[in-house]
This record gives sequence, structure tokens and C-alpha cells, in this order.
Amino acid sequence: MKSKHILWVVLIILITISLGFGTIFISDGPTPPQTDSIKVDSIESYSTKELAIGSLTVLKPIQHENLQVFAIVSKAEISNRKYVTLNEAMKNNLVKLNETGQVNSLSIDNLSNEYIFIQAGDIVKGGKQDRTLQTDLILPPHSVDVALNSFCVEQGRWTNRGNEDVSQFSYSEKNLSSRDLKFAAKKEGNQSMVWGKVKEQQDKLNENMVKKYDDTNIRVENAASTSSYQLTLENDKLVEFQEEYRKTLEAILKTENIVGLAYAVNGEVYGLDAFNNYELFNDLSDKLLDAFIIEAISQKNDDEFKPVSINEISELLVIEEKMKATTTNTRKLNEITEYAFEEYGLTNKYLTSDLSLKKWLHLNFIIASNETLQLDYNPRR
Repeated sequence: MKSKHILWVVLIILITISLGFGTIFISDGPTPPQTDSIKVDSIESYSTKELAIGSLTVLKPIQHENLQVFAIVSKAEISNRKYVTLNEAMKNNLVKLNETGQVNSLSIDNLSNEYIFIQAGDIVKGGKQDRTLQTDLILPPHSVDVALNSFCVEQGRWTNRGNEDVSQFSYSEKNLSSRDLKFAAKKEGNQSMVWGKVKEQQDKLNENMVKKYDDTNIRVENAASTSSYQLTLENDKLVEFQEEYRKTLEAILKTENIVGLAYAVNGEVYGLDAFNNYELFNDLSDKLLDAFIIEAISQKNDDEFKPVSINEISELLVIEEKMKATTTNTRKLNEITEYAFEEYGLTNKYLTSDLSLKKWLHLNFIIASNETLQLDYNPRR
């Protein structure tokens, strides 16, 4: 009898220790958003396995109308390097972004001691035409005459606009706000496709702005350059509509340990961006959120949809365990930037790494639509 009692005591002790470790593990997890619109006790999370890109966790989304935005949290590994965004660098004259006279190429000089981060899809305003930049790039201090692949997000103009300096660009506050546009520039590298998708999004925005404000005269194109995507995104009425989404969604940016955002429109996953540096994500987060909102406005319709689950977003992070990539391509863009691409059907994965630190910096997924490859991309004349 005594031996049986001893066995029971040992078993109870082991169970207690096991439960204790479980509690410790759970309490060490990422803190969910502390906002009125997200209840802490209702947060669900799905932790991925340890990956080469680190352990990322997707939290329950905030939703407004047809847009769901998911916070991605993690322990960022890069803390000993500050990256200055392109827009901040341009505003503070840390860089000089030059017009080359070639549609698909610009050049940039880093005039500072800072590391400048250029994000694929950044739109630069001015020059002979507004452009978008094709790839991520980490620009080391005092880099001179660095070539940048670019695409026009404006047609027809090849002179200065107003008082703008035709030889340079003024700032970069916007990013491409359409997954099809990102696909056309970032993956396909096709200027005609870029022009076609700019026009398509302008048309969709016009349609939904007319519905929103019950005014058939509303147009998002700017008379100064009707083909300019940058000027379209600056439209006052569009910004007003955008703010309605932001009032609900911007609370997600206060999530503790947030390093990224994923989004879904009309019940379909569109994309994901995560960074391995808290400060860099924070500096880019408003631009990311604004781009998601513009896309949601352009895609808004009256159809009912089933919201996307956390697991659907999380499965992107382990896609290589479930599917074999049909295309892979890794390029060293300069002495410190490696840019890797993997294609899994409609899912396009990009990973930008800082070679000098031997760590990844930016993870991006773009999920192309089934219609993307079926459209006729003829440039506007």
C-alpha cells in the first residue's frame, strides 16, 4: 500500500510541474493589442514553428467594412542598426534621388552616415514622371550613383509639373495600393502592366467614390496629370474616405511587439509585410496601412463574404512546408542586400536580408488574383 501511495504522490508532483511549465510558456507569449476594439480576453493566436525568418505570431484582426488587418508580433532580432526610410531620408536631404532620363532607371546618392531602406513599391514624386521602385534595397552610408529599377506610375508627362524640379524627386509618402500593381512591377517588371493596373484602380476608385458620396461628378484623377497615380492617392475626397477606415484600424499599430501586418479584402488574403526591426516597421506602418485601405476602397462591393481566419494568414509563414516552390531566384543587389523570391502558385514570397548582419530584414507575401494574368495591359495613349 505504501508503494502505491508513493507512486501516486510522484505522479501528482510530475503533473503539477508540467502544468507550471505550461503556464510559464503561455505567459511569455506576445502581448495582444490593448485597445477598445480588440478585447484582450478574446485574442486568438497561432504560433508558427521556428523558421529561418524567426518565430512570428498572427493575432486576431481588426475589421472595418471589407478590410481585415492582422497584427504580426515577434521578437525582432535586429536592434543594433537604425534604418532610415526613403521618405525620411528625402525629407532630411540625406539622399539625392536623380532623374536619369530613362523610364525604368533612376539613380540615388546617399549623402549621409545612415543606412537607408528603400521598400519595393515606394512611389517617388516629381522628375519627368512619378515612379515606383521595383525592389527593396538597403543603401549603405555614402553610396554614390546607385542604380534603381523603376516603373512609371504616370503617363504622357516628360517635363516638369508646376514648380517641381524635373531633375529630382521631392518625397516618397505613398506605396503601391494594389496587389495587382505590386505584382506587375515587382514580379513581372512590365511597364504596360503597371500603366494598365493604375488605370484599372483609378476606375474602381471612381466607381466606389461616386457610390459613397452619391455624386456622379467625383473623379480621383487630378487635372494637373490625370494619369498620375501619386496625385490620385492625394485626392481630398479619397483621403476623407480613407480616414473612416483609419479611425477603426489604426489602433492595431499600438500592439506590443508588433513587427508586421497582414490584410484581407472581401474575405480573401491579399498580402503580408513583416520586419525584423521594430523601429523600421513603426516608421513604415502608416504607409502600409494606408495602402491596404486604398485597396479595400477600390475593391468594395455589396457581396457578402466569410472573414479570413488567423490560420489562413499563419499558413503563409510555413508555405514552404506544404508546397514546393515553382520558381526561386536569389540576387545580391549590392554588398549588403540579398533579395530572394519564391513562387508558390499565386503566392509570391520575397525576403530581403542584410548580409552585413546575416539576418533577414523584410518579409513580404503578395497573393495574386486569378484575373491578374488574364487582363489586357495596353498602355494609355
